Amino acid sequence: MDTKKQVFGQTRGVVIGFILALVFAVVVITAGLRNSGLPPHRVSAALSVEGLPLGDDYPYGSPLAVAGSPDGKVVYVAQHTGQRVDKVNPASGTVVESVALSGAPSGLELDLKGERLFVTYGLDVGKVGVIDTQTGKVDFTLAAGHTPVAPVVSSDGGTLYVCNRFDNELIAYDLAKRDVAGRVCVGREPIAMARTPDDTLLAVANHLPAQAAVSDYVAAKVELICTETLEIIASVMLPNGSTGIRDMSMSQDGSFVYIPHTIGRFGVPTTQLERGWMNTSALSIIDMNKQQWLTTVLLDDVDLGAANPWGIACTADGQAIVVAHSGTHEISIIDRQLLHEKIDRVADGQRVSDVASSLDMIPNDLSFLGKSRQRVELPGNGPRG
Repeated sequence: MDTKKQVFGQTRGVVIGFILALVFAVVVITAGLRNSGLPPHRVSAALSVEGLPLGDDYPYGSPLAVAGSPDGKVVYVAQHTGQRVDKVNPASGTVVESVALSGAPSGLELDLKGERLFVTYGLDVGKVGVIDTQTGKVDFTLAAGHTPVAPVVSSDGGTLYVCNRFDNELIAYDLAKRDVAGRVCVGREPIAMARTPDDTLLAVANHLPAQAAVSDYVAAKVELICTETLEIIASVMLPNGSTGIRDMSMSQDGSFVYIPHTIGRFGVPTTQLERGWMNTSALSIIDMNKQQWLTTVLLDDVDLGAANPWGIACTADGQAIVVAHSGTHEISIIDRQLLHEKIDRVADGQRVSDVASSLDMIPNDLSFLGKSRQRVELPGNGPRG
């Protein structure tokens, strides 16, 4: 009897395994047939890097990045799943023209004259398109690596820098020669970049930490790169638990870099979710003159989160820092002068609150921004750039 039961059990296991294998094969074949009718560039990239479907059947354009012309009369919008760049008249709110691409755009950069628009797009076989803003046509393309992002052009328009996110590298292009001028190996998933006004330094932010998850200190870092030698001259670690960087912005005078991200409080017991106990939204500041971390202020309020900080920009007059919160569908407008005045008081030894007694304690103060920040609700969902 025991032998019969054993044989029956083995037979049942084989049958179940065969059925599961058959179902898996059907799913794979069906997926292959579904993609077989797609254009060549869509067969291998039916989903974007954000996991969104690409193609004409998807009803959304998914605006991801923006770039404004020097005179403010034109705004270029990267439509991620729409696989195009739209030229928008901000006064009328209408799309003037569109430039179709063979992949999902991830980043935009205008040169200082507003004559050329650089757009990164594609996945494993990435490209950089150089669009003539007068004609609205792609002038030429440059070969890039896996998922190029964050294009930054030098002030003279001669050099373009691009991060190849999943190759963990920065690439520099000589635009006159339309060729690669150099490469730099950086951290894990470089996703954002900014340059100093004098073109001497690049700040590159990595999306994720490189350490093992079981380490005592797990945090993303920002690397400072000399543009002349293309060498890393400093690696700046953000506070423990820092992750999910999406963007960064340089102050107009090049003194500070601002980086929105999330801090995961993995070192505390999971007893509550409120008041940033598990995850909290933050804004880290790097002192570019000292080439080191200055402090990190929290974007969440005591009783109201500001989830998923994404895009960031400093206003042209240097008075404000604007952060887009994709999770709460709003922007934060931060008075930059008031923020730094408060940080300077802490650095001088003044106790500005019960928590912020020193620069390294500011990341624990949910009330630090206070009256220096205004929250503005947006009519749309999930703001990015």
